[in-house]
Amino acid sequence: MKKINLKFGAIALGIALTTYACKKATTLTDDTGDGVELSESANDDGMADATMAEFGEDVDTTSSNLTRGPLKCGIHTVTPYTDSIIVNTDFGLTEQVCKDSVFRKGKVTAKYYFKPSKKQLDSIRYTTNDYYRNKFGVKGTKLVVFKDLNTVTISVKDAQIIKPTGAVVSWSSERTRKQIEGINTPLRVDDKFEITGYSFGTNASNKPYKLTILNPLLVSYGCSYIQKGSVKLERTGKKDAMIEYGNGECDDKAKLTVGSWSIDIVLRKK
Repeated sequence: MKKINLKFGAIALGIALTTYACKKATTLTDDTGDGVELSESANDDGMADATMAEFGEDVDTTSSNLTRGPLKCGIHTVTPYTDSIIVNTDFGLTEQVCKDSVFRKGKVTAKYYFKPSKKQLDSIRYTTNDYYRNKFGVKGTKLVVFKDLNTVTISVKDAQIIKPTGAVVSWSSERTRKQIEGINTPLRVDDKFEITGYSFGTNASNKPYKLTILNPLLVSYGCSYIQKGSVKLERTGKKDAMIEYGNGECDDKAKLTVGSWSIDIVLRKK
Protein backbone atom coordinates (compact mmCIF):
# COMPACT_ATOMS: atom_id res chain seq x y z
CA MET A 1 0.00 0.00 0.00
CA LYS A 2 1.36 3.45 -0.91
CA LYS A 3 2.03 6.13 1.68
CA ILE A 4 -0.22 9.17 2.00
CA ASN A 5 0.69 11.67 -0.68
CA LEU A 6 0.39 14.97 1.17
CA LYS A 7 2.08 16.90 -1.62
CA PHE A 8 -0.56 16.03 -4.20
CA GLY A 9 -3.27 16.61 -1.65
CA ALA A 10 -2.08 20.19 -1.41
CA ILE A 11 -2.03 20.61 -5.19
CA ALA A 12 -5.54 19.20 -5.46
CA LEU A 13 -6.85 21.67 -2.92
CA GLY A 14 -5.05 24.44 -4.64
CA ILE A 15 -6.86 23.92 -7.92
CA ALA A 16 -10.17 23.00 -6.33
CA LEU A 17 -11.33 26.56 -5.78
CA THR A 18 -9.27 28.42 -8.33
CA THR A 19 -12.56 28.73 -10.06
CA TYR A 20 -12.00 30.27 -13.44
CA ALA A 21 -10.00 32.39 -15.82
CA CYS A 22 -12.83 33.35 -18.11
CA LYS A 23 -11.96 34.81 -21.50
CA LYS A 24 -15.32 36.61 -21.43
CA ALA A 25 -15.08 37.90 -17.87
CA THR A 26 -15.76 41.50 -18.92
CA THR A 27 -19.21 40.49 -20.18
CA LEU A 28 -20.24 39.50 -16.65
CA THR A 29 -20.62 43.14 -15.69
CA ASP A 30 -22.99 43.75 -18.59
CA ASP A 31 -25.16 40.71 -17.87
CA THR A 32 -25.21 40.50 -14.08
CA GLY A 33 -24.20 43.95 -12.95
CA ASP A 34 -21.70 42.54 -10.43
CA GLY A 35 -19.07 40.80 -12.52
CA VAL A 36 -16.13 42.69 -11.02
CA GLU A 37 -16.99 41.63 -7.47
CA LEU A 38 -17.77 38.08 -8.60
CA SER A 39 -14.41 37.76 -10.33
CA GLU A 40 -12.52 39.34 -7.43
CA SER A 41 -14.08 37.06 -4.80
CA ALA A 42 -13.51 33.92 -6.87
CA ASN A 43 -9.94 34.82 -7.78
CA ASP A 44 -8.99 35.99 -4.26
CA ASP A 45 -10.40 32.75 -2.84
CA GLY A 46 -8.32 30.77 -5.32
CA MET A 47 -5.21 32.81 -4.55
CA ALA A 48 -5.61 32.32 -0.79
CA ASP A 49 -6.26 28.61 -1.27
CA ALA A 50 -3.17 28.14 -3.45
CA THR A 51 -1.02 30.16 -1.03
CA MET A 52 -2.01 28.09 2.01
CA ALA A 53 -1.90 24.84 -0.01
CA GLU A 54 1.85 25.06 -0.42
CA PHE A 55 2.32 24.18 3.25
CA GLY A 56 2.93 20.46 3.11
CA GLU A 57 5.43 20.86 0.25
CA ASP A 58 8.09 23.47 0.99
CA VAL A 59 8.22 22.77 4.74
CA ASP A 60 7.14 19.12 4.81
CA THR A 61 10.25 17.11 5.65
CA THR A 62 8.69 13.76 6.48
CA SER A 63 9.87 12.28 3.17
CA SER A 64 13.51 13.10 3.93
CA ASN A 65 13.90 11.98 7.53
CA LEU A 66 12.93 15.36 8.96
CA THR A 67 16.24 16.89 7.94
CA ARG A 68 15.71 18.86 4.72
CA GLY A 69 12.71 20.09 2.74
CA PRO A 70 12.36 19.19 -0.96
CA LEU A 71 12.84 22.83 -2.03
CA LYS A 72 16.38 22.89 -0.58
CA CYS A 73 15.59 26.31 0.80
CA GLY A 74 15.79 27.81 4.28
CA ILE A 75 17.40 26.56 7.48
CA HIS A 76 15.57 23.71 9.20
CA THR A 77 15.76 23.19 12.97
CA VAL A 78 14.31 19.92 14.27
CA THR A 79 13.21 19.46 17.90
CA PRO A 80 11.87 16.02 18.92
CA TYR A 81 9.37 15.49 21.75
CA THR A 82 7.68 12.39 23.18
CA ASP A 83 4.56 12.66 21.00
CA SER A 84 5.61 15.17 18.36
CA ILE A 85 8.39 16.75 16.33
CA ILE A 86 8.70 20.48 15.65
CA VAL A 87 10.40 21.64 12.46
CA ASN A 88 11.18 25.37 12.22
CA THR A 89 12.06 26.62 8.74
CA ASP A 90 13.79 30.01 8.58
CA PHE A 91 13.96 31.58 5.12
CA GLY A 92 15.81 34.62 6.46
CA LEU A 93 15.08 38.34 6.78
CA THR A 94 15.55 39.07 3.08
CA GLU A 95 13.92 37.25 0.19
CA GLN A 96 15.70 34.24 -1.23
CA VAL A 97 14.73 32.25 -4.28
CA CYS A 98 13.97 28.57 -3.71
CA LYS A 99 14.17 25.57 -6.02
CA ASP A 100 10.63 26.23 -7.32
CA SER A 101 11.64 29.79 -8.40
CA VAL A 102 9.50 31.31 -5.61
CA PHE A 103 10.98 34.05 -3.41
CA ARG A 104 10.46 33.58 0.33
CA LYS A 105 11.42 35.18 3.63
CA GLY A 106 10.32 34.77 7.24
CA LYS A 107 9.56 31.62 9.20
CA VAL A 108 7.21 28.64 9.09
CA THR A 109 6.78 26.20 11.97
CA ALA A 110 5.48 22.69 11.36
CA LYS A 111 4.52 20.52 14.35
CA TYR A 112 4.08 16.81 13.58
CA TYR A 113 1.86 14.90 16.03
CA PHE A 114 2.02 11.10 16.18
CA LYS A 115 -0.51 8.51 17.27
CA PRO A 116 0.87 7.07 20.53
CA SER A 117 -0.09 3.45 19.98
CA LYS A 118 0.91 3.02 16.34
CA LYS A 119 3.69 5.62 15.97
CA GLN A 120 1.93 6.85 12.85
CA LEU A 121 1.57 10.47 11.79
CA ASP A 122 -1.70 11.84 13.19
CA SER A 123 -1.65 15.51 12.15
CA ILE A 124 0.51 18.47 11.15
CA ARG A 125 0.00 22.07 12.26
CA TYR A 126 1.66 24.83 10.22
CA THR A 127 2.07 28.35 11.60
CA THR A 128 3.65 31.36 9.86
CA ASN A 129 5.79 34.11 11.39
CA ASP A 130 6.57 37.23 9.29
CA TYR A 131 6.38 34.95 6.25
CA TYR A 132 6.33 36.33 2.71
CA ARG A 133 5.90 34.51 -0.59
CA ASN A 134 6.71 36.52 -3.75
CA LYS A 135 6.12 39.72 -1.75
CA PHE A 136 2.71 38.52 -0.50
CA GLY A 137 2.49 38.41 3.29
CA VAL A 138 1.00 35.21 4.70
CA LYS A 139 -0.44 35.05 8.23
CA GLY A 140 -2.31 32.04 9.54
CA THR A 141 -2.43 28.49 10.83
CA LYS A 142 -3.21 25.34 8.86
CA LEU A 143 -4.08 21.97 10.42
CA VAL A 144 -3.84 18.74 8.43
CA VAL A 145 -5.40 15.67 10.10
CA PHE A 146 -4.91 12.16 8.72
CA LYS A 147 -8.20 10.38 9.41
CA ASP A 148 -7.06 7.15 7.76
CA LEU A 149 -4.93 6.08 4.79
CA ASN A 150 -7.49 7.48 2.36
CA THR A 151 -8.92 10.58 4.06
CA VAL A 152 -7.36 13.88 5.14
CA THR A 153 -9.07 16.97 6.59
CA ILE A 154 -7.55 20.42 6.14
CA SER A 155 -8.54 23.42 8.27
CA VAL A 156 -7.42 27.04 7.91
CA LYS A 157 -8.77 29.62 10.34
CA ASP A 158 -8.54 33.41 9.99
CA ALA A 159 -5.65 33.45 7.55
CA GLN A 160 -4.62 36.75 5.98
CA ILE A 161 -2.93 37.22 2.61
CA ILE A 162 -1.48 40.72 2.32
CA LYS A 163 -0.98 41.79 -1.28
CA PRO A 164 1.98 44.02 -2.27
CA THR A 165 -0.55 46.87 -2.64
CA GLY A 166 -1.47 46.50 1.04
CA ALA A 167 -4.92 45.04 0.32
CA VAL A 168 -5.81 42.14 2.63
CA VAL A 169 -7.67 38.93 1.77
CA SER A 170 -9.10 37.22 4.88
CA TRP A 171 -9.70 33.49 4.45
CA SER A 172 -10.89 30.43 6.39
CA SER A 173 -11.52 26.95 5.06
CA GLU A 174 -12.70 23.47 6.07
CA ARG A 175 -12.09 20.68 3.56
CA THR A 176 -11.98 16.90 3.37
CA ARG A 177 -9.94 15.10 0.71
CA LYS A 178 -10.66 11.41 0.13
CA GLN A 179 -8.70 9.20 -2.23
CA ILE A 180 -11.13 7.06 -4.22
CA GLU A 181 -8.87 5.34 -6.77
CA GLY A 182 -5.24 4.21 -6.98
CA ILE A 183 -4.95 3.50 -3.27
CA ASN A 184 -3.24 0.11 -3.57
CA THR A 185 -0.92 0.83 -6.50
CA PRO A 186 2.63 2.23 -6.18
CA LEU A 187 2.31 4.80 -9.01
CA ARG A 188 0.56 8.18 -8.74
CA VAL A 189 -0.83 8.30 -12.27
CA ASP A 190 -4.06 6.47 -11.32
CA ASP A 191 -4.77 8.46 -8.15
CA LYS A 192 -8.19 10.16 -7.96
CA PHE A 193 -9.63 12.26 -5.14
CA GLU A 194 -12.94 13.73 -4.01
CA ILE A 195 -12.93 17.07 -2.20
CA THR A 196 -15.78 18.43 -0.05
CA GLY A 197 -16.14 21.40 2.27
CA TYR A 198 -16.31 25.18 2.15
CA SER A 199 -14.35 28.42 2.51
CA PHE A 200 -15.30 31.97 3.45
CA GLY A 201 -13.79 35.37 4.08
CA THR A 202 -13.48 38.84 2.59
CA ASN A 203 -11.89 39.69 -0.74
CA ALA A 204 -9.26 42.41 -1.29
CA SER A 205 -12.05 45.02 -1.48
CA ASN A 206 -13.33 43.91 1.96
CA LYS A 207 -16.45 42.28 0.47
CA PRO A 208 -17.59 39.13 2.34
CA TYR A 209 -18.33 35.87 0.53
CA LYS A 210 -18.72 32.14 1.11
CA LEU A 211 -17.86 29.33 -1.29
CA THR A 212 -19.46 25.92 -0.70
CA ILE A 213 -18.78 22.67 -2.54
CA LEU A 214 -22.29 21.40 -3.31
CA ASN A 215 -21.28 18.21 -5.12
CA PRO A 216 -17.86 16.62 -4.43
CA LEU A 217 -15.09 17.88 -6.69
CA LEU A 218 -13.29 15.16 -8.63
CA VAL A 219 -9.58 15.72 -9.25
CA SER A 220 -6.96 13.28 -10.47
CA TYR A 221 -3.19 13.23 -10.54
CA GLY A 222 -2.95 13.21 -14.33
CA CYS A 223 -5.46 16.00 -15.07
CA SER A 224 -4.91 19.76 -14.81
CA TYR A 225 -8.60 20.57 -14.28
CA ILE A 226 -11.46 19.82 -11.93
CA GLN A 227 -13.34 17.02 -13.70
CA LYS A 228 -16.65 16.89 -11.89
CA GLY A 229 -18.71 18.55 -9.15
CA SER A 230 -20.16 21.98 -8.41
CA VAL A 231 -19.62 24.95 -6.11
CA LYS A 232 -21.80 27.87 -4.97
CA LEU A 233 -20.46 31.38 -4.35
CA GLU A 234 -22.60 33.47 -1.97
CA ARG A 235 -22.20 37.26 -1.56
CA THR A 236 -24.11 39.75 0.58
CA GLY A 237 -26.89 41.43 -1.37
CA LYS A 238 -26.01 39.60 -4.60
CA LYS A 239 -27.38 36.60 -6.43
CA ASP A 240 -25.62 33.31 -5.76
CA ALA A 241 -23.23 32.13 -8.47
CA MET A 242 -22.98 28.44 -9.39
CA ILE A 243 -20.08 26.72 -11.16
CA GLU A 244 -20.59 23.23 -12.60
CA TYR A 245 -17.52 21.29 -13.66
CA GLY A 246 -18.78 18.59 -16.02
CA ASN A 247 -19.21 14.81 -16.04
CA GLY A 248 -15.74 13.49 -15.21
CA GLU A 249 -13.84 14.11 -18.43
CA CYS A 250 -10.47 15.86 -18.28
CA ASP A 251 -11.14 19.18 -20.05
CA ASP A 252 -11.06 22.92 -19.37
CA LYS A 253 -14.82 23.46 -19.70
CA ALA A 254 -17.28 24.50 -16.99
CA LYS A 255 -20.53 26.45 -16.69
CA LEU A 256 -21.16 29.57 -14.63
CA THR A 257 -24.74 30.44 -13.65
CA VAL A 258 -25.95 33.59 -11.88
CA GLY A 259 -29.72 33.64 -11.42
CA SER A 260 -31.27 32.85 -14.82
CA TRP A 261 -28.12 33.87 -16.72
CA SER A 262 -25.30 31.45 -17.58
CA ILE A 263 -22.13 31.27 -19.65
CA ASP A 264 -19.57 28.63 -20.58
CA ILE A 265 -16.18 29.37 -19.01
CA VAL A 266 -12.59 28.24 -19.49
CA LEU A 267 -10.81 26.86 -16.43
CA ARG A 268 -7.31 27.83 -15.38
CA LYS A 269 -4.69 25.08 -15.33
CA LYS A 270 -3.29 24.11 -11.97
